[in-house]
Amino acid sequence: MRLFLALIPSEDSLDLLEKWQSRFRAESPLGRPVNRDRLHLTLAFDGRATPESLQKYLREGERLHRTMAGMEAIAAPSLAFDTRSVPGLGLVTFAPDLPLWKSLGESPVFPGGEAFWPHITLFRKFFPKEPAVRPIEESPPFSFSRLSLIESRLFSEGSRYFVKHNWPFPRSPLAAQKPSGAFPDRDEAGSPPGTTGPEMAEDRDIGPDRPADAGGNP
Repeated sequence: MRLFLALIPSEDSLDLLEKWQSRFRAESPLGRPVNRDRLHLTLAFDGRATPESLQKYLREGERLHRTMAGMEAIAAPSLAFDTRSVPGLGLVTFAPDLPLWKSLGESPVFPGGEAFWPHITLFRKFFPKEPAVRPIEESPPFSFSRLSLIESRLFSEGSRYFVKHNWPFPRSPLAAQKPSGAFPDRDEAGSPPGTTGPEMAEDRDIGPDRPADAGGNP
């Protein structure tokens, strides 16, 4: 089982990420921008999770959600666009010394050190002529609608995401609406806040936007 814990950006933050996709796309015209409804901040990823370990991840998600109370926005004093660390991916990476990262790195569930690397994948199949790690001058706070534990399954046509649990943030507009059990905020199907919903049927989950969106990095 492939599980990842992610923060789902607010609409304003999604607008900013799409702006950066437009800016950087010329560096690799054949690169594939990740669709808006699949953009997320990966906090941790486990490519070998078992059904038995799912409860551990749910407990850790609960702990992190409590830790983030009142922190629905993350100040990002140092951002970079990274096309060097993982060949074929264009990533937005965050300063490694933020308190939230430290909290996750100390978790008994998610590995710390170099294995722990929060990021947002903007592009796949992205191969610029000169891969590099470059600072992004704009460093506004990122805001988020919810924390989610998501299973990524690989199919012949690409990856699909199945939400195992959502933790909406109280100040998010999402908390005042019917919450989403599927990946994008706009999907009306799903489980109520703070509950574990059933796996989404294939016609209700978030299918691949293109075959190139498959891969080992969520």
